[in-house]
Amino acid sequence: MSEPSLFGVPVNAIPTPALVVDLDRLEQNLRWLADYFATRPAKLRPHFKSHKCVELARRQVAAGSCTGTTCAKFSEAEQLVAGKVSDILIANQVVGPDKARRLAALNRATTVRSAVDSRVNARELAAAATAAGVRIPVLVEVDLGMKRCGVSAGAPALELAREITGLPGLRFDGLQGYEGHLVTLPDHAERARRTRQAFAPLAHRRLRWPGMSRHASDRNEPMPRTSTPVKDAVCVQAVNQFASCGHKRLVLIPPAATAAGDVRTEGGFREAVAQARASGIQAEVVTHDGTVPGIWCLVDGLVARPQPSTAFLVSRVHYVLTVVTSLLSSGVKLPAGVALISRDNDTSLAAIVPSLARYSQNPKTFAANASRLVMEMIRGFGSIVEHKIMPTFIRGETLGRPPAL
Repeated sequence: MSEPSLFGVPVNAIPTPALVVDLDRLEQNLRWLADYFATRPAKLRPHFKSHKCVELARRQVAAGSCTGTTCAKFSEAEQLVAGKVSDILIANQVVGPDKARRLAALNRATTVRSAVDSRVNARELAAAATAAGVRIPVLVEVDLGMKRCGVSAGAPALELAREITGLPGLRFDGLQGYEGHLVTLPDHAERARRTRQAFAPLAHRRLRWPGMSRHASDRNEPMPRTSTPVKDAVCVQAVNQFASCGHKRLVLIPPAATAAGDVRTEGGFREAVAQARASGIQAEVVTHDGTVPGIWCLVDGLVARPQPSTAFLVSRVHYVLTVVTSLLSSGVKLPAGVALISRDNDTSLAAIVPSLARYSQNPKTFAANASRLVMEMIRGFGSIVEHKIMPTFIRGETLGRPPAL
C-alpha cells in the first residue's frame, strides 16, 4: 500500500511522528562536515539515534569522511544492514545467544562491530561466530567514569583484550570509551578539560598499565605501531604517480554508496591533491551509482568536457572493468587519451590489454604484518606510531611513462 502524497499539506497537518527535512540545508551541512574532516586524522561515525532514518544514514556515509555508522541497539543495526548501510558499530554490548547468532548472521553481509566488557560475552559471541563461519569484530569498552558499562582501564582492559585475541571467531578492533556523564556540562572549557582527562587512559602518550612491565616509552624504544589504512596511502602515491607523468587534471571514481575503504581513499586523494595544488594539479571526486549504464554515462561526460580529465583513479575491481570498457568503446586510447590506475587488484585484471596499472597486496604478507602490529598494540597499549602497510605498485601500460627529461 503506497503512502499518500503530502505535497501541499500544511506542516501542522502532517501525521506525527514525521521527519521533515530541508534537503538543501541538509546537503550543505553534510558537505561542510565531510570537507572539515577530509584532511584530518579523526573521521566521522554518525549516530543513527539522532534521526533513526536509514536514508539519512546512507547520505551521511556517502558524503565522505565517514568510517561508518554508529547505533545503540541491535535492532537498529538490523535496520541499517537491511538498508544497505555498511560498516556499523553497535556502541553497546550484544548479550544472549539469540542476539549473538543474529549478530554473526549480519556479519555475512557487512561489518557489524560490537562492544564487549566481559569474558562471558566475548565467549558467547565467539561461539556464535564460529558456528556461523564468520568473524565478529569487537571493541573492548573502557569505563571513562560514567559507571554504566565497560571495564576499568589498565590490567582489566588488557586481560580482556588478550582473551579476545585468543578466541576463534572474534577480531579485536581496539578500544571504545564514552564520556556521557560530561556531555551536559554547560561550560565549554570545563567540558573540554574533563573530557581530555577522562580519555587519558585510552590516549595518554606515556601511559603505564598496572601489572605490566615498564612501558616502551620509558625505555626510549619505539612505541607500538598500527597500520594506517592502506587505501589512504595508496591514493597519495597514485596521485604522485599521475603527477610524475605530467597529468594536471585528475579524477577519483568511487561508488556513491561509500564503504569505509572508499572514505579513506577519498581522504587520501584530497590530501595528496592539496599538497600538489601548487604545481597546478586540479582534481575532483565523481561518484557513480554502481550500475553499468550509470558508469558509462559518467565516463562519457568526463571525456566529453572541453578540458577533460586525463587521469582516472578507480576503486573496486568490477567497476574498473566497466570504466575501461567504456573508455575503449568511446574510442579513448589508454594511456594516450586517459591514464588509469586501479586502486585494487584481482587475477581478472591481469588479462586486460593494455595492461592495467594497479596496486597488489600479497595477502600473506599483509596478514603477517597486521597480526604483528596488533599484538604489539595489545602488549603496549601506548602511544601509536603510524605505520603504513603499502601494497606493491604494478606499473601497467595504462599509466604511461614519465616525460623524458
